[in-house]
Amino acid sequence: CIVENIYKIVAFIITENPLAKFIVSGILHRPKDHKRTGHRIDRVNRALKAWTKRKKNTGLGFYKAHASFIKGNRPISKYFGRDGLHLSPLGVARIGQLLRWIIASAINKKLAILNENIPQGRSSVN
Repeated sequence: CIVENIYKIVAFIITENPLAKFIVSGILHRPKDHKRTGHRIDRVNRALKAWTKRKKNTGLGFYKAHASFIKGNRPISKYFGRDGLHLSPLGVARIGQLLRWIIASAINKKLAILNENIPQGRSSVN
């Protein structure tokens, strides 16, 4: 099962590096086989979201990147190549934007927490 394999990978990495942080992204719906696989992808995404929510204090988070690739419960075809499976250049640019936003948000959140702990009279590093 996809979800169990992701659990195992994350557990292995955390064992090797307990300070590791993860952002698990939802699986994208694909135009090629959306009618056949859409319900399974939704089920996997719900399971991943629930799992990361239960593990929220362990440095594990979930991001619904897949929501940016869906409109009206159907994949947005311009984000996928002609094969309906792989991302188009526009899709790659979109996922890149989302990942940059996720990483910047995580860094800013961490910096905000660090800045709260700076003793009075000291300046924060930006």
